[in-house]
Amino acid sequence: MAIRDIKEQVKDAFIKAYEHLKENPLFIRIKEGFEVLPTKQQKLIVSASGFLFIFLLFLVPYSYIQTSSEYITEFEDNRTLIRRLLKSSTAASSALLPKPFPIAFAKSSVTRELESLNLTSEQIKDVQVLDNYKSPRYVPKKIITDAVEITLSKLNLEQVMDVGQKMESLHSTARLIDVDIFSDKKDPHYYNAKYVLVIFNAPKIEELKKSKKKKSRRKKR
Repeated sequence: MAIRDIKEQVKDAFIKAYEHLKENPLFIRIKEGFEVLPTKQQKLIVSASGFLFIFLLFLVPYSYIQTSSEYITEFEDNRTLIRRLLKSSTAASSALLPKPFPIAFAKSSVTRELESLNLTSEQIKDVQVLDNYKSPRYVPKKIITDAVEITLSKLNLEQVMDVGQKMESLHSTARLIDVDIFSDKKDPHYYNAKYVLVIFNAPKIEELKKSKKKKSRRKKR
């Protein structure tokens, strides 16, 4: 009964809309102009209108089908990407953690690398550990960060580049995150530079060392 009632309501609404349309002056003009046309032209207009109606009738579901296929393609691409990320995370978690790089050893390594570039004592102004260094916001709190600040003077452009490359390749846990370069006041042909090298150490390594020490103490007891 409900379906029949809906059909009757739709039919009545269509009839009322058509009756209202018949009273429209624009519709009357179009109808009168259509009736004046020759029979061939009338058939042609009716055929074109029917074709247009059928085209519009199929255009709506086709657009939905096309949109859904695009969503399916996007979903499959995202699924493939997620699978790759899961594989990468699994491989990363199973990989060996890099060996720790103590800050004291990092400082001595920096000095040794600078000397290997044949920099003079006048050029190597200072190599110091930053005690109150604040790690960048993007670094997780669990990661242990230490920093070494390198202050150099009267470098040529090639030496500036060489120092940067040496610091970047110093250790797998060391990253050069800040470089400040400016011309020397006395001789603008040379540059003064300040590098900040940050060491990232995973806490798991430190925790493992502590647990091993505790176990060894218990065995001695």
